[in-house]
Amino acid sequence: MKQIKSVTLLFLAAALMVACGGAPATSAPAAGKPAAAKPTPQPQAGSKKIDSQAQWDKISGDVAKAVGFVNYSYEAYELPADTKWADTLAYYDGQAANAGWGSTHGQVGDLDGGHFGVWKVTDGSSTAFFVLFQINSTDGKTPTYTLALLGN
Repeated sequence: MKQIKSVTLLFLAAALMVACGGAPATSAPAAGKPAAAKPTPQPQAGSKKIDSQAQWDKISGDVAKAVGFVNYSYEAYELPADTKWADTLAYYDGQAANAGWGSTHGQVGDLDGGHFGVWKVTDGSSTAFFVLFQINSTDGKTPTYTLALLGN
């Protein structure tokens, strides 16, 4: 797999701080299950989960830190090259609603080579965010990737 544009994701993370109401963390966030009562939306059919890899661990950790997450977990998926963002977003809107995250995303946007969506849920005094990044195939043959980040 080509190097995911981690710099692009970090710039995006700065923009997401505003959406998530966070500030940059001063220390590395703790990987693991965030303190959220709601389950994580499930991945798309046809996706292939990518086992934990140093590259994905670094990207997810860097983004989580930049957004201000104290705790986070992530999953990365390989999708067919022709996967459309509109389909991914519609799918995750449905999954998020089924998981108790509300009926639709709170914010979406474009980034260099892909897109992102943010869902937010508050349960009592705890607020958690589900952030989905899609990095599109660059040539229509190599896979499209999603990074699903759950944090608080």
